Amino acid sequence: MLKEVGIIGKYVEIRAGSDAPEMIEDFPSFQSNHVITCVPLNKDTIWLECTSPTSSPGYMGSFTGGRKAILIDEEGGHVVRTPTYSSSDNLQRRVVNAEINAEGNLEAEVNTLYSGVRQEIPQSLMNEASADERERYLNALFNLPTYKVDKSKYTEQRAALPTIREYLHVVSPNYASVSGKRLFIVPDLFDKNYTRLSADSNRHYDFINKEALKDIDSITIKIPEGYRPESVPQDMNIDSKFGKYTSSIKVLPDKILYYRSNEKCEGHFPASDYQGLVKFHEQIYKADRSSIVLIKKE
Repeated sequence: MLKEVGIIGKYVEIRAGSDAPEMIEDFPSFQSNHVITCVPLNKDTIWLECTSPTSSPGYMGSFTGGRKAILIDEEGGHVVRTPTYSSSDNLQRRVVNAEINAEGNLEAEVNTLYSGVRQEIPQSLMNEASADERERYLNALFNLPTYKVDKSKYTEQRAALPTIREYLHVVSPNYASVSGKRLFIVPDLFDKNYTRLSADSNRHYDFINKEALKDIDSITIKIPEGYRPESVPQDMNIDSKFGKYTSSIKVLPDKILYYRSNEKCEGHFPASDYQGLVKFHEQIYKADRSSIVLIKKE
């Protein structure tokens, strides 16, 4: 098809899937389960997924990105590598404007930009899911005791690094705890880390993080009148080989400003590093659940 319009396309065999093993180059064998197309250019290469009617041209993503493949042309077979996506490519940037009243009820407008592999689920919600399927997914997305997404909207920008913009309106009764004159608020509203690993001092095998990811949250929470801070968590800064985490909280007379950045590094780590990974996730788990205590003025 490409040849008919004067475009040179190359046939590429690849192992598709998010859990695809690395190609073994030293053992010639059939290791592929999928075919894609490569269009060589003078300074770059366009990769084309041939079976998806909705994926952006040039985007390989979690299905065929970041791995070796066999390009077959008139000269034979050649080992090539598809595009790899960095943590800045695989970004989730969330801006939240919320309000919590004296009864602890939460109402929030959530604007999220997804790029790279992070936009794949929202992209399928736009192009493949029914309205009922999308509603069920969104109302199970956040790990809150009770909430409802009553409005949602998506816009898509197709490119070699595609992006999706998502708008949600969320209401969550009794999000904050009320005890007498005190109001307990966890400012990390929607993006808490839920990874907790069991300590294993006898671990023998290496572990692999296949994807680099980055989350950035900027949250403004309007608080009820007549409250002042009694206890505010300290800012957190973690820098390790597994990733980076930063959070900061500022309480103003009428609102809370919360910032969080969580970056996960791609890598192949020896078994001896496992305890450090356990500690890294545990620190983030606790930081994400830190509460601000507000007390009502007399």
